[in-house]
Amino acid sequence: MARVSSVQVASPREVWSANRTSAGISRREYDEYMSGETQASGLSLEEPITFEAPVLLAAL
Repeated sequence: MARVSSVQVASPREVWSANRTSAGISRREYDEYMSGETQASGLSLEEPITFEAPVLLAAL
């Protein structure tokens, strides 16, 4: 769980450039995922919390 601190909507190239050091995926993975898209969204997260056991979506 984490708090969304900001949202960026821009071209895939701009979103990658702004977030590449903290994206958690490689450039190749990102390019494959964004292939053919003209717009991307990047979420900046803060205050992450990890749970000891998985939480079902229905429980949220």
